This record gives sequence, C-alpha cells and structure tokens, in this order.
Amino acid sequence: MVGTPLRWMMTNYLNQKPLPISGIPWFCYVILIASTCIAVGLQWDISWHMTIGRDSFWTPAHMVIYLGGILGGLISAILVFKMTFFDKNEGMNSGVKFWGFTGPMAAGVCIWG
Repeated sequence: MVGTPLRWMMTNYLNQKPLPISGIPWFCYVILIASTCIAVGLQWDISWHMTIGRDSFWTPAHMVIYLGGILGGLISAILVFKMTFFDKNEGMNSGVKFWGFTGPMAAGVCIWG
C-alpha cells in the first residue's frame, strides 16, 4: 500500500514529456557562451600583453578566443545549412540570402564575424 503512490508518481513522471526551460532556442545559449568566451579571452589577452608582453599563438587566452569563434561559427553554419537544405518551404521565405545560402540574419553576422 505504501509503494502504490510512489509507483503512480514515477509512472506519471516518466511518461511526461520534458518541458522547455524557456521559449529561447538552444542555439541562443551556445552563441551566448561563444560571445562570452571571446569577450573574456580578449580581456585576458590584453592583460597578458600588458603584464608579460608578446606571446605565442598557443596561450590560454588565445585558446578561449578560438573556442568562442569555433562555437559561434559552427552553430551558425549548422543553422544556415539546416535552413537552406532541410527547411525548403519555411526557410526560403523567412531567411536572408547570402553566398547562395539562406539563413537567419544573426547567423550571417556570426559567420562574417
């Protein structure tokens, strides 16, 4: 008798579909992380140059900047390719054309840098 309510709660919990945290798409969070990486990396790199001097290509500050650029570029490329090749009806009407591809305006800005 004690296990019945728990079993009922677990069954209902497992059968429910997960609710989104908010109405914000997942790629917006990734672009936010990428932008933060670039901003933090730039501040760190400027500080590094002021205290240590010239540095190499492989410093930690540069790695953070590269990570942000790669994240933003890859996510934007995924969005553009998805809209160009897989969302034929919806994508062609709602996107911006550049380089023969169709994609969101923000993705184009991220790709251009």
